[in-house]
Amino acid sequence: MAWFGAESEALRHSLLLMAVYWTVFLVLFVITLAIVLIDIRYIRLQYIMGERAIYQQTLGDETLRRDLRKSQQTSPPPDAKL
Repeated sequence: MAWFGAESEALRHSLLLMAVYWTVFLVLFVITLAIVLIDIRYIRLQYIMGERAIYQQTLGDETLRRDLRKSQQTSPPPDAKL
């Protein structure tokens, strides 16, 4: 669009055509920015969902928690004298 605007004589002579041209350009530019922001939010959402899945596979697993509690109960406290 920027190339056509620089090369077109009609836009230089008609105020209405120039206003329409730049309105279309700005609307498309704003739409592009909105798409970029939506894409960034989607990428963040995928990252958070991945973190949550990893947590559920490791520390969120009930068998792992049960084993950790069992090992903490059987081991002596860290400040106990040997």
